[in-house]
Amino acid sequence: MPKVVIARDGDTLCGIAMDQGFLNCDPLRADPANSAFLTRALKASDAVTVPDLTTKTTPTATTKIHTFLKKNAPPVSIRFVHGSQNKHYLDDSTVTTLNVSNYETDSGGLQGDKQFPGGFGFDKRGDDDVDTFKVEVVDPSAGGTITVLLEALRPILKPDGSIDHHDTFAGVADLADRQLPALECKQVASGNVAFRSRYLRVVVDDIDLVSGHVMAVKDMVDTGDPLVEILDQNVRATYTVKACSAAANKCQVSVIAELDRGLKMDLAVRVMRATPTGIVETTVGGAGDDGIVKLADMQKRIQKWVRRCWAQAHIRPNIVTLQTMDLPSDMFTISDATGLPAKGNSPGTATPGVIGFTISVQRFGKSPDTVHPVAPITVPAGSTPSQTANLIKQQIDALPGLSATSSPNSPEHGDPDGSCDLMIRDAAAGRITIINVTADASQDEDQNIAAVALTMTVNFRNGANDYHVGHPEQRTLVKALDTPGDVVLDIQVVDVVPGVRGFTVPERKSFHADRQPVSGVKNSIIMEKLSADSSTTNPFSLPHEIGHILTDEGLHSRVTTELMTGSGTDATSSGVTDSKRILEHVPAAINWDIQVQNPNGSVGSAGARVNATNQVNVTSAHLLH
Repeated sequence: MPKVVIARDGDTLCGIAMDQGFLNCDPLRADPANSAFLTRALKASDAVTVPDLTTKTTPTATTKIHTFLKKNAPPVSIRFVHGSQNKHYLDDSTVTTLNVSNYETDSGGLQGDKQFPGGFGFDKRGDDDVDTFKVEVVDPSAGGTITVLLEALRPILKPDGSIDHHDTFAGVADLADRQLPALECKQVASGNVAFRSRYLRVVVDDIDLVSGHVMAVKDMVDTGDPLVEILDQNVRATYTVKACSAAANKCQVSVIAELDRGLKMDLAVRVMRATPTGIVETTVGGAGDDGIVKLADMQKRIQKWVRRCWAQAHIRPNIVTLQTMDLPSDMFTISDATGLPAKGNSPGTATPGVIGFTISVQRFGKSPDTVHPVAPITVPAGSTPSQTANLIKQQIDALPGLSATSSPNSPEHGDPDGSCDLMIRDAAAGRITIINVTADASQDEDQNIAAVALTMTVNFRNGANDYHVGHPEQRTLVKALDTPGDVVLDIQVVDVVPGVRGFTVPERKSFHADRQPVSGVKNSIIMEKLSADSSTTNPFSLPHEIGHILTDEGLHSRVTTELMTGSGTDATSSGVTDSKRILEHVPAAINWDIQVQNPNGSVGSAGARVNATNQVNVTSAHLLH
């Protein structure tokens, strides 16, 4: 009598029929109990009715050996593989997770210095790239070359942002980039039941779609759906069973592989406005979204170019803060670039040096503006920068509504001590300006105290021995806007960073403690407007600056196609040789200049072979989640 088989994921009517001894699914399709499955694929838990087999008797002589061929064995199947030079195809491992390619599209071999293979079968030039894959179909009824549909699947999200399920990209304008609709799979050998495709790669940019062995798994920022994450996509291969004789809705076998979901890096983005208003705008397009660039433009830079570049290293950006705001208030810096203690006298005199100033607070109508003169105070001889900062702090803390925070810096090479900054805060979030600072001629001869005021042009210092301390303007910006904890990458956007498109300070964890930047300075990025606006120029600049933090390296790659090139990333996205690759193998030759700690405490440089993806995983695990 008929029996019922409960379908599992990937089952087909033909597959169940063959498992039960039929040649194809015709008998199952003819059974009225299975009518619901004639127009759709099977789903897990579907109850499929299997009719009784009709037996056939073949009279033969009992004194001879007779060979009978099972026409439906092995069962039709499909899977992803990498391939092997030495293993029989059945012994190859199944690939369940795919990865975005790190190579120039047509480059083959481990070092990317050979042509990528275009033929079927094993080829070391394709095998060396661990991220290549093939589609394998087993079908005993097929021969020669068959075709498979390879396609990216779109993540459909729940309200909380987690993945609910996946669907096709049907209806999108660039669907052709996201499919290989007739992927050829060639019989591995004459008379064999297995068929395999050429070596394949997935890429994140349509510019890299230069041949038939690549398919795109890209974002949808340009088409209005920025929530489609590259690393949340799946890839599906589907084969229509040759032996299925149904007129329509033929049986198909399919396999799905996830992209490596990777890890997140948290980004805090703050865009500066030229004219202060006292507003901190957190809504894209809100009334206070009037910064040097629009929040939507900066968001798009991240969701498109940062996503695309860092997907090849299994990392996705996660924006935790997005704001437009005023430039930070003025601050004091004591003994900048010298770290000197107070000498005890003003220049050329025996009179003790003094420091006085006036603090003006602008509150934008929320409460009255105020002005607070501070009479000159004597700076005792021998006072370190931190001690002097605390003397000034006492004066500020005594003013109504104001408080100050001392922020010492690490010493620069050769300095006796580190300089010290003094950040000032108004309880009502007013903007603070420091004026009437005592002239240098009346200050201490050795220990200068200066007020630092920001404009939309922010200067930096990056000499090897002062890079970890930086310029007072740089510190004023990044210390004031730091996200506590040093595990969020802080990005501040201004009009101009003279001479560069952006400037970054990583942690420099391999250096002596006094050659490392302090909390508030480390893991900070200052981006120039031209690398953050709505144009398509400098697409790799922000990903490049992020790379300084993730690799924990202040210097650069010597290779122009690498994202961390020292030659300047390409001004446009124009070809497969763009400066956007992140190596995931050890190069054969020196490819980076890196900073090194000299025995005397100074900082030098050396050549190195850098596997950038591995370096990120080793040095920045605490920044990824």
